[in-house]
Amino acid sequence: MTYKYISTEPLAVFPASTALAPAVHLNTDKTRFKLLTTPSMRELRAAIDSYAAVRGEALWRELTTVEDGSCKLFATAGNSLWNVNRGAVSAILGEDFTVTQLRELVTGEEGPRVLKALKPKTVTEMDALYRLNGNRESAIGHDYLTGAARAADSALSFYGLIIEALFEGSRDVNPQRGTIPKSYYQARVYEFLGYSATKGWLLFPFVHPQSGIQEHLHLSHRSNQGAIFAKEYRPPEADELMAELANMEVAKSTEVNRETHLRNLMLASDLRSLAQVTTELLATCIDLVLEAKEPMTVQQAGKQRKTYNALLRLHNSRCAGAPTQALLFKKPEVVKLEDFSSFSQLRAEHPHMFEWSQWFEEFVRETKDTQGQTRKTACAEFATFLCSLPNPPRSPLEITRSLINDYQLGSYACYRGYLATKLSSAAARNGRLTMLGQFFDFVKDRLLARHKGDPKNAPWLAQPVDMKLDRFSDTLKSGTTRKAIAAHIMEEMRKVLTGDDYAWAKAQGGWTHLVNEKTKALEYVWCPSAALLLYTLLTLPLRSLQARLFDSGEADAFIFDFERRAMVPNPNQIAINGVIDSNRREGVLQVIPSGMLDVSDVIGIWVPVNKTSDEGYHIPWVSDELLKHLRYQYEWIRLYAAHPTPYGIIEVQGHRNQPEEWTERQDKFLCLFRDPSADRGTDPSLPVSKQKLLKLWVELCAETERRINSLAQSESQRVQLVTTAGGKTRALHDIHTLRVSGITDLLDRGVPLNIVSEYVAGHATYIMTLWYDKPSPGQMRQALKNAEATAGRSTAAIPKFTEAEAHAMRDYLVTNSSYKGMYTGFDAMTENAGLLQFRLGGICPGTRCEEGGLTSNGRIAPVPVGDRGPSCPQCRFWLTGPAFLLGQCIEGNQLILKIRQKIQALDVLRASILDAEDAEDFAQADLLRGQTDVEERQLNDMLTEWWHRMKLYEASVHKLDDYKQFLAGGRADGESTSRLMLVTDQPNQDLTFSFKQATQLELDHFLSTCAELLPDYALDSKAVALDLEMAVGKFLAINEHSDLTNLYFKLTDDQRLSAANLAIELMLGAAEDPSQASDLLEGRTPLASLPHLQQGLSELLLASSKATTPSASKTIPIKALK
Repeated sequence: MTYKYISTEPLAVFPASTALAPAVHLNTDKTRFKLLTTPSMRELRAAIDSYAAVRGEALWRELTTVEDGSCKLFATAGNSLWNVNRGAVSAILGEDFTVTQLRELVTGEEGPRVLKALKPKTVTEMDALYRLNGNRESAIGHDYLTGAARAADSALSFYGLIIEALFEGSRDVNPQRGTIPKSYYQARVYEFLGYSATKGWLLFPFVHPQSGIQEHLHLSHRSNQGAIFAKEYRPPEADELMAELANMEVAKSTEVNRETHLRNLMLASDLRSLAQVTTELLATCIDLVLEAKEPMTVQQAGKQRKTYNALLRLHNSRCAGAPTQALLFKKPEVVKLEDFSSFSQLRAEHPHMFEWSQWFEEFVRETKDTQGQTRKTACAEFATFLCSLPNPPRSPLEITRSLINDYQLGSYACYRGYLATKLSSAAARNGRLTMLGQFFDFVKDRLLARHKGDPKNAPWLAQPVDMKLDRFSDTLKSGTTRKAIAAHIMEEMRKVLTGDDYAWAKAQGGWTHLVNEKTKALEYVWCPSAALLLYTLLTLPLRSLQARLFDSGEADAFIFDFERRAMVPNPNQIAINGVIDSNRREGVLQVIPSGMLDVSDVIGIWVPVNKTSDEGYHIPWVSDELLKHLRYQYEWIRLYAAHPTPYGIIEVQGHRNQPEEWTERQDKFLCLFRDPSADRGTDPSLPVSKQKLLKLWVELCAETERRINSLAQSESQRVQLVTTAGGKTRALHDIHTLRVSGITDLLDRGVPLNIVSEYVAGHATYIMTLWYDKPSPGQMRQALKNAEATAGRSTAAIPKFTEAEAHAMRDYLVTNSSYKGMYTGFDAMTENAGLLQFRLGGICPGTRCEEGGLTSNGRIAPVPVGDRGPSCPQCRFWLTGPAFLLGQCIEGNQLILKIRQKIQALDVLRASILDAEDAEDFAQADLLRGQTDVEERQLNDMLTEWWHRMKLYEASVHKLDDYKQFLAGGRADGESTSRLMLVTDQPNQDLTFSFKQATQLELDHFLSTCAELLPDYALDSKAVALDLEMAVGKFLAINEHSDLTNLYFKLTDDQRLSAANLAIELMLGAAEDPSQASDLLEGRTPLASLPHLQQGLSELLLASSKATTPSASKTIPIKALK
């Protein structure tokens, strides 16, 4: 005989991870119970009797427990006793008592004697005494259970009968109500079923409350579960497991149902110890949950996954000798490329689009990067447009230009007009058109490749998309959409993240239970991955994806040793897809050759990917601070997040429904910033999610703003990094701003553009607009190390100006006149309180180089390129004025020097081209012509920047007198008469600014003097200073002054530079014409012909040798160009 709610089908069996623990049997049925072992009818009847005894003890304890001076035994409803038979009480006690007397009797001195007399000893006495809930509920249920046993011929039929009666009797009851009506024997039957499970006979169906199954709702109802899993009837091991779970701190309210999940698992299986827990068992349970198709099924699976992961962590901690069990995580849906690229629905609904669908499928299948979804979306959009036409072309060969753009405003008959109605974003429209152009290029190439005959007869397809004519124009204001983050603010952010042993970062969350790989103890620890990932982005100008994919090196043959600061063999190399690769080098920290004879190997950063591709690149530099924090992350993941799973770009980006073939062909990485604290059911081997990183970024901006503003002495020193609307805090800077701010900061600190270009390979704007020789790793390291030394120093900008002073001298500032009437630096200066950056030649008002230019139609564009990167004088935000004239002179003269050097290099290149042609080496000549073209473009950029610099210089000089009057009228007593007296020891002498044609010697002398007196502002002048020092030394040797030559080269570096500059000053003063001074320096005019100069040089060198401080020799004021 078969029964509706019990099955004889075999159970699922899951061996334990150790032979010392028994296997787990799981009932995977959704509604039917199963027998784990089948008891005999004698054993069954004995179990009913033992259950009755346990139930009797539990009921007596419950009814006689005194609370607030009373007990439930003599609870009343009106004048009647609610739980016991009054007649039976009177018969036992030998006389009648009132209810009040009974209560007093039980709670008084006679209480123990009275209760001992009243306590029933047999089932018959229990049935005679109890009348639970006014006789609405069976007290013991013994009569019902024994009656069912008498009617059954086996344990299977017994359980089949009572379970079917149980569910059928409650079919009309709504189990979703808080309190439900119960049948007379219902609670006792549930208790006996739980008791049977404890004895190892019966397994419940696998229950979860979000399944939508009526029986699950009954079994999950709190009143029924209170009976099934009551302490007296549940397995004794359950209390131990629940205690283990209870000791694990709950991070979120979604984990409070852990005991419910464990209870349902123990009822549906014979799992009784942590040693039996396996990943396979719990993964099967999650699959059972996901079989439901209810609205909250996925959420329910996520909650249970957290509970099961807690069990797995407990198992890995307590069962140190057993194999480590992997945690559960939400698995991405497996998608095949054939299914992903299919346009079968298009073919089925529109048979005339058959050829189009084939081409679309082939185009999508041939994707080589991560743009597959973009390709498919563009094809689907164009297919929808074609289907809307009355007579669409049957194949790509029939396409016409007019179908893409018929040049009629508001036309819906062309694709461009269709996009204008369907998509609101110009960027989205242009994206569709660009990808469609790629599609037609693809078709054209394939047709040519497949043609077997004469190429002249190959099918011809004219490209119907012309982005020059079809592009949609963005309607953008000429303001700035993002603000730059000043270097000092980024430094403060780094301090917030790491200060006081990461105290602030730890307070933001990331705590979780993890197994210590060394001790195997389960510990409640903080995961530093999110904080250190953000710290890395604040240190290196990278895309967040690139940093998230930093590799830990665990699968490399050689790994970085922090103590030795060298690469050493990896003793614990992990296999990728089952293969140990002896050539793998993907770890973020690498030791690489410097490429320079005098520099040893350098420690650098390996960036494994570049936006959408697997192509990586080296950054041959890492600061000591970053190295310290990376070491902390290295050691932490090996201690608390071992046994990682490798992932590629698509998986880390979180793109869903991507073909399995694309995912598998990508390089795999073991993520350094993996996040085992993630509570969304993701693989703990995946890096910190983008959402989590952005949330921490907003919190960091808010905290940094609070700290800076708490120390601000005035309103102008305050900053705004976040804004609040609708109770939600939002960062004013997006996370990508860190990359651009870092790039700009490097350029501001004098790092050459070719170094920055290599350092942030893959930049899509001004960084990639120039061609430069590839620098060696040693050169890059030296440039970056020098730049690091100036980070955050007051000398990185004019220290004497505050924002309040800048606003006060607003009328004496100038900006690029090309942007008159538009959004300029004056507007940004007002908006960006606290973000102004003061530099040698002017003010950057907290804006970004990527938005400093405008196209002819008013669209935002990057700042044009100058001699070493974005050209500040050509930026619409750049502000300067008479207060910055000295800085303008220095930067302008440095630019003149570079222009002259560029012209000389071009002359050499042109001569080399002629030599190569004369030698008939035409390949070399072509190569040199290409290099000449590049040099000429660079020269053109420099000349354009010089023109803009001179316009600003002239405008600043024009306002100089008014600015001096402004300073004189606003100064306090005792202040200097002019803020322009920055480099002179003569307080009453003003600097004058004008133009004159200068010789090379005058230019070199000016820049060398700047390098001496303003070393932090004239970094580009240091090479000139060294050349000038050598020229003076050579001059002394040529004129046979061995005593002066020896004295000159015995000077310290600072003394020798001062002496060289002053020597040139004497020569220029002694000569009638600057060109004569050049002849004197180069030995064409003997020194003996100028005896007064000879004596002056001797006195100068003697005085220089006696000077003990650099300031002692700075007695001659600096002269600007005049």
